[in-house]
Amino acid sequence: MSSSISNLPVGNYTMSANLHYANNATSLGLKYHNFRIVDYGNGFILSMSLSASGNILDSFISLYDLTPSSYYSLNWTLSNSSISGTMGFTASGNFYSSVLGQWSNLSAGMYCLSVSLYNGSTLLDSDND
Repeated sequence: MSSSISNLPVGNYTMSANLHYANNATSLGLKYHNFRIVDYGNGFILSMSLSASGNILDSFISLYDLTPSSYYSLNWTLSNSSISGTMGFTASGNFYSSVLGQWSNLSAGMYCLSVSLYNGSTLLDSDND
């Protein structure tokens, strides 16, 4: 036998399970489990940059005020190109820094990197460079 509950609001909860003998109403045992639903993770884009060297374009991002152990995703697109991506990670601390990508053989022109930071389906921050 299994059961599930979803979409509980933030708060403290107690779950109880009572095991009964199959042939009558005799209770064989009662157990309680206390648990807490916490708020979604926090986080902001601290900095992001594009760096060009010849025909290679590098992208970097730094995030801060993250909630440790929360799962985050970064979605990004590079304007005037077909380049886009998604990267997921679990925060091990309150700061995260990463290379988003390194692209070569781009046509001459102007490019803009757009990045969005999510915790689940909640948009926490977005930025353009």
